Amino acid sequence: MRGAWWPCVLAAAALGAPAPAGAQEGTADGGRRTAQGAAESPAGPGAGGTAAAGTDAERAAAMAEARELFERGTRLMQNENWEMARVELERSYERYPTRATLFNLAMCCKALHRYREALARFDEWQERFGRAASEEERAAVAAAQEELREYVGFLALESDPPGAAVVVDGEQVGTTPLARPLVLDIGRHQVDVLLAGYVTSSRDVTIVPLETVELAVDLVREPPEGGPQTAEAGAEDRAAGLDAAWFWTAAATAAAAGIGGAVAGGMALSQESELEDLRDRCAAGDGAACDDGLAALDDYDAARLAANVLFGAAGAFAATALVLAFFTDFGFGGDEVPPVELTAGPAGTDASGSPTGFAVGVGVRF
Repeated sequence: MRGAWWPCVLAAAALGAPAPAGAQEGTADGGRRTAQGAAESPAGPGAGGTAAAGTDAERAAAMAEARELFERGTRLMQNENWEMARVELERSYERYPTRATLFNLAMCCKALHRYREALARFDEWQERFGRAASEEERAAVAAAQEELREYVGFLALESDPPGAAVVVDGEQVGTTPLARPLVLDIGRHQVDVLLAGYVTSSRDVTIVPLETVELAVDLVREPPEGGPQTAEAGAEDRAAGLDAAWFWTAAATAAAAGIGGAVAGGMALSQESELEDLRDRCAAGDGAACDDGLAALDDYDAARLAANVLFGAAGAFAATALVLAFFTDFGFGGDEVPPVELTAGPAGTDASGSPTGFAVGVGVRF
């Protein structure tokens, strides 16, 4: 794998590290060029990362941290540890974006066969840094883009009515009408089209190299719930209000999701220090640490993702409960209270006693 494009990565590594203090010169677009020739993104709108705003001291700290992460990432690339190199370069780019960091990040995605993501990274490079780059750099990126287009295809999708969310393989990628065809990796994908009040349309689409699949989706309205309702019955329902079970379900679910998010967040924090140690040992050439680091990284990413999802769900259900409170009839009848069972905690432990997962549950009797 290395032989075909590794020279490009080494060239980018030579151009990419943020320059030491006093070793920079201006570029035509307001950026900075290091002594080695790499243009760095100027602060301001679109610069991204923590370097986009703040004091000079904060900016210098962000640059120093970005350089350390960049150098660590390039060392991991030299060991062909592409996944961990990608993680380090992403962190560097978030703190202080440079075109060489983005170039190396795109190359890591390419080595991992994440062709759609690699092409998107190179497209971003052209849009954000292309004008400030040398002709040689632009040619290298253009060649990489041309090669990557042979590994992707395109999906042009429209819906009737428009305004529907487009979800590909579980990830929302746009809303109809799409501004341009979607770029997708070659192979089979599940495409869902969702719009409130309409039945979700789900289809399997096969993407082939360099071709555009055109898909037109006619959404069907959801059938109305229940039968016709008389005016007297409707007035009675409005006076009675909603069943309190709906409020308690939303409130209990919000609490369960919040607790689950806290558990997942705690697991992620406990794994972070271990991951840092494995990463440093891997960068020093410890092969076993590299393998252990990949496994630990998967666990860390899963816990962090779960925490984000659960906290988001907790906020959504809390807001729902607040709205329902205004329309709920809380007359339970005497001392009767709707039973709500709320459980959350580790789902299991490994040999060392550390939690390997978590579970949350809510039970409400209607």
